[in-house]
Amino acid sequence: MFFSDTNTNHLLVSESLWQKYNLMRNIKLLIEYDGTNYHGWQRQLNAITIQEIMENMLFKITSEKTPIIASGRTDSGVHALGQVANFKIDSQMDDISFKKAFNSLLPKDIVIKDAVTVEDNFHSQHYAKSKIYRYCILNRSYPSSFDYRYSWHIRYPLNIDEMREAGAFLIGTNDFSSFRSSTCEAKDPVRTLYRLDIEKNGDKIFLWFEADGFLKQMVRNIVGTLVYVGNGRFKPQTMQRILENKNRTSAGPTAPPQGLFLIEVNLSMDKKLELKDIVLIGRTFDEYYRMFELGNINFKDEKILDVASGVSSFCSEANSKGYNVTASDKIYNFSAKEIEEKCISDLKMVMEKLPSVADLYKWEFFKDIDVLKENRERAYKLFIEDFKKENGNRYIAAEYPKTRFADKEFTISLISHFLFMYDEHLSYEFHKKTLSEIIRITTKEIRIFPIVNLKGKRSLFVEKLMGDREFKDYEIGVKKVDYEFVKNGNEMLSIKVN
Repeated sequence: MFFSDTNTNHLLVSESLWQKYNLMRNIKLLIEYDGTNYHGWQRQLNAITIQEIMENMLFKITSEKTPIIASGRTDSGVHALGQVANFKIDSQMDDISFKKAFNSLLPKDIVIKDAVTVEDNFHSQHYAKSKIYRYCILNRSYPSSFDYRYSWHIRYPLNIDEMREAGAFLIGTNDFSSFRSSTCEAKDPVRTLYRLDIEKNGDKIFLWFEADGFLKQMVRNIVGTLVYVGNGRFKPQTMQRILENKNRTSAGPTAPPQGLFLIEVNLSMDKKLELKDIVLIGRTFDEYYRMFELGNINFKDEKILDVASGVSSFCSEANSKGYNVTASDKIYNFSAKEIEEKCISDLKMVMEKLPSVADLYKWEFFKDIDVLKENRERAYKLFIEDFKKENGNRYIAAEYPKTRFADKEFTISLISHFLFMYDEHLSYEFHKKTLSEIIRITTKEIRIFPIVNLKGKRSLFVEKLMGDREFKDYEIGVKKVDYEFVKNGNEMLSIKVN
């Protein structure tokens, strides 16, 4: 019933099945609009909005009153090139016909770029992993008769280098209270700003923002503050103080809406994770002890995070010894029964295939395949037993590169068989974002093992990371350890963050 669509990064549903069984359909829309004539996306009393116009057109098409849910609100006058929305409908109309029907009825300043039937639990807000906004400033002495609807005209020259220096203070996970509207209703002002780039193209300045979410008028308030830096009213270093003050009155003015565009909504596959896509193989406390050279730490003084821990028994065994270890993995959204069944199936499959590839491994630690099987079986059984009692307590579902852990919550973080190993599947940008997040929640040291990829070669990301300016303030080094199962996999990377 489902097939993968790598371009839109979600699961599409066969239209013929909906038509055959007359099921309620969930349709995802990709929308472009000029926000000049509208009071934002969300329906309002006594004001025309994009949501209202679209829902009225949908009623004309289907004779059903159906809410259309967008990935997020855009303010009055703000535009979009890639807004994502979805609605559920009991209709036999195919996707192409929905797109054509919308575009034949909608005003010319609202266009449906794509309409596609998706799985039932898709939700445009919940599946939004990040959003990209772009703000345009027309920086010259005279205005434009064309661009006035899509840019903020500033007559005096702006210092781009100082604006970039100031913007760098905002990158990362921060409390953005200083840049939120006084009418913002968000309960939590903390957001992670992944990107703030400033580009000059002729007489136009483009400011690019990507974050896991934005507070009301957050981008426009940041732009207004950066303009104060560009015109010399604020020093670049003032931005750090403004951020720390957590007070809107500390920052600059709100930039006008017409220069702001919602460019893209990045959708996440994480909500749709299926166990069948993962091989669950656990490792024991003894393996961790040697992989991460844990003999040189005093467990009783540390609060340890096991990152992407899967069904390893390290957390269970460590806590039984009186240590303080938390395990994190996205599979912890599943039940113990589901995970256990998958462990049994995966272990059987791996053991059947292992003899044919046994020469790719070193057997000093396990001696032979039977001993390996005993260790793997023991690991997942100890995990399952503890997981049933402690899920939600010391087993926390986490979808990297983002977590819900507090700043500096752990002293040491261990990353086993996750980063570097899958460098062909996980981008360098993903590695950077994940490490930045783990640095945020760690006070002393991060240890990563192994640093080889699935081909048994040291990942090229290791050297790239060690030379990355973003991590220049940390002591990073490679160290040999007394453990090697995958050939050449006998080194760990240490990042000292204190």
